[in-house]
Amino acid sequence: MKRRTFLEGLFVSGAAAACGHYVWYHNKVGQKVMVPHQHVTAQEISNSAHIEKAHQELSLNIEEFARGTRQEVEMLRDLEAQAQTQIPDDVLARATELANKSEHDHEHDHDHDHGQGVDEHDDDYLERVRRFDDDFESDIWLNEQEMRVMVSASTRLEQVRDWVGFGNFNILTWDDMLRFARTVPTIGEFTPQELAFMDGLFHRDARELGFYGERTTIELTKQIREQDVVRVPRSGHFLYRGESSELYERLVRDIGDTLILTSGVRNMAKQFDLFLAKAIQTDGNISRASRSLAPPGYSFHALGDFDVGKVGLGLGNFSSEFAATREFRKLQEMGYTKIRYTVDNRYGVRFEPWHVRVA
Repeated sequence: MKRRTFLEGLFVSGAAAACGHYVWYHNKVGQKVMVPHQHVTAQEISNSAHIEKAHQELSLNIEEFARGTRQEVEMLRDLEAQAQTQIPDDVLARATELANKSEHDHEHDHDHDHGQGVDEHDDDYLERVRRFDDDFESDIWLNEQEMRVMVSASTRLEQVRDWVGFGNFNILTWDDMLRFARTVPTIGEFTPQELAFMDGLFHRDARELGFYGERTTIELTKQIREQDVVRVPRSGHFLYRGESSELYERLVRDIGDTLILTSGVRNMAKQFDLFLAKAIQTDGNISRASRSLAPPGYSFHALGDFDVGKVGLGLGNFSSEFAATREFRKLQEMGYTKIRYTVDNRYGVRFEPWHVRVA
């Protein structure tokens, strides 16, 4: 079920959870949290003074928000949070061959790229990587109360994203996100329960979820300066100036314009939006969500990594199907790139042939 359809049918009445640290617990496989479905109607915008105030308070330039661009690339946001396909044997064999070649060509980076963070007592991490979209006994689930708070926070994040525009939401600061929600009547201020939930998730040690990548961001309020990024035309995304943007331009020049940017710089609001959307899709299994998306604070998209795809491949750009494309083969054979999340990687993350390592 598409996330928008799910959320439109979900009634969030205001969380009853007390503000503070949330309790995370292990649930039995199959005991999924069920949230009652009722209809939610959005308020009409009726106070232009509030809207104008929101525009004035934002540090970003509202006049440059590309509404048309947002409409063009709205589908990408859903694609980034999905991709649930099995890896065909022939694709896996080819991808493994290319990944191994890439590893051999970058032996000096070996320790870093394999994470070295896997718990020595975690004997099942490899099985979880290979079956990333299955539920496991050791997975951590949200309880019903946490699920309600998460859904309401996710809904509010989505409303902020729709208001500022898809592309600009990628680099929106945490403080501006909160200010936007507080000032725009149709969004509404984030509740103490929602903020406590997101703060707890951000500061949580992701190893407890089975994610063994390193933390990349220690500040929830990280700023991304406009002068440090470039907007990539017809993509709705930004790349950091310098190494990231230069690498992408070189890839397009040498591989061809069938190679496209599918995800670039992500600030904290964007990573939360994607991760919570995935956690909703997994019915609150946040361990399973972390096998497909780095938890907030752990994404290398915050430092310079980016995702690429093939024109016309659609959702396949975020699945192992991309590993069977000419574009992926050229990425590896030309020696320009090294994928961060290889087959059977030690991060605890699914194979991501589309994820280009820069940072």
